[in-house]
Amino acid sequence: MGFTDRDKAGADKLFGEAVELRKNRDADSLENALSKLYEILRCYPHTGLAAKLASRQNIKNISLEGVYREALDARKALDERLADESGEKYQS
Repeated sequence: MGFTDRDKAGADKLFGEAVELRKNRDADSLENALSKLYEILRCYPHTGLAAKLASRQNIKNISLEGVYREALDARKALDERLADESGEKYQS
């Protein structure tokens, strides 16, 4: 396996992990999925996958920007839920 083949395989592996994490839809999983996508850009910048992510293309219905927004929304919802729950404790 050549250098570029290893890069492609590494990027594909990270992307597969991001796809699986995204399926969970919780804040931590989405943030981890986003981290995997950024890792592709950082570690495998010369791959076609990194080029597509950087140019905001959808790949198998996933984009860097989309996962970023999903992670932000999930974290915001979790923070609001936790704030509501802690407020209920103090009101009791």
